[in-house]
Amino acid sequence: MKRLLLPALLFATCLPAIAQKNFVPGYVVKLGGDTLRGEIDNQDWTKNPRKILFRNSGQPVNYGVSDIRTINIQGADHYERHIITRSTRPVNYDEFRIGFVDTLVTDTVFLRQLVAGKWNLYALEMEKKMFFFGVEDEQPVELKYIVTQNDSTLNFYVTNEFREQLKAKQMQFGDENGPDPSRLQYSETSLTKFFIKANGSPNKTAAEPEKEKKKLITFYAGGGAMLNTLTMTSSVDPKLKNMSFDATLRPSIQAGLDFATARSNQRLEMRLEASYFQFASNGKGSTEKSSLATAKDNTYTLRMNNLRLTLSAVYHIIAYPNLRVFIGGGYSMNFSGYPENKMVSYEKDLDKTTVFDPYYDFESTWQQVLVRAGVVINKRYEAGLNYSILGDFSNYSKLEMSPRTLNLQLNYRFRKGQ
Repeated sequence: MKRLLLPALLFATCLPAIAQKNFVPGYVVKLGGDTLRGEIDNQDWTKNPRKILFRNSGQPVNYGVSDIRTINIQGADHYERHIITRSTRPVNYDEFRIGFVDTLVTDTVFLRQLVAGKWNLYALEMEKKMFFFGVEDEQPVELKYIVTQNDSTLNFYVTNEFREQLKAKQMQFGDENGPDPSRLQYSETSLTKFFIKANGSPNKTAAEPEKEKKKLITFYAGGGAMLNTLTMTSSVDPKLKNMSFDATLRPSIQAGLDFATARSNQRLEMRLEASYFQFASNGKGSTEKSSLATAKDNTYTLRMNNLRLTLSAVYHIIAYPNLRVFIGGGYSMNFSGYPENKMVSYEKDLDKTTVFDPYYDFESTWQQVLVRAGVVINKRYEAGLNYSILGDFSNYSKLEMSPRTLNLQLNYRFRKGQ
């Protein structure tokens, strides 16, 4: 199992490194106030972008904080340019052990706007994730979430100063009857709900924070066709010498769940799938007459009913709203039964037929490593291929085999996740 698991993990780890342009409709507002409409290369940034790639005609152009004040990606994120003061003090406990700089930095950034209205909420992710807010026309101010460590006990303490900031701002602007911040969590979901209530409206505005509530689990099911190929040789079994195996095509059915990861990595998903198919192959060969044995014509027949459970990592190299293309790799556990597993040997000189049934005692559980690719159209319809690159069901050291499967799948996705 270890020799199969390592390549699968390495393949899955490499997937996010793949880069792909992803132009989607949007607009930018230049510092002078001009609005340019076109397409923006949306990379679902882990950290707030310093610059973006924009095109409306001709070659794409890079725009940064010195060029534009607004970025709006249709159906996704809205960024506003602001000059802010931010803290560098870490909130990750591990960073306290390796040392850090605790200071305030004045910076010009694109803040991702979560809620707009009288009460405005923004997110900024750099060395850490931070939130900023402003009421009416105020410049955004950092909502303070402070982690400290006691020098003597080494225990960590959290100060939710942002709650007092919000309460003071409610008093300043006469919103004392607004939502209570005393139990508010320092998270995008919790703060977004608070600011929407503070505005007294369900309107989510340009930031489209429904993305935070996106359905992260999608169920799918479908059918397809499985192309089976087999090679099998042995240094101690002459019946397998010169034996050729034909390829077979069998129907397959499958169902599974896609699990999306955090918002900043929506291109990456984990997929858990169960599929059922029959692996079948027929082999023919012959052995020549020798001083110890007669000439034989050998026919081998294999029928294996297979339930396969697969855990895959898939990465969407193209991620348009109604068109997504993915590649990935996975690790499979197969549960197999063998309704037919026999060798028929015919000795010409003796006109004698011998049947060996079962011929080999194969594994009932075995592993595979798969690679896969596919396309999702209109969030509902999926066509994909997966191919087994490693794995076999033999437990004999002298028997070498390479069972390979190429599976065409057509799936229907029941929930509008990715």
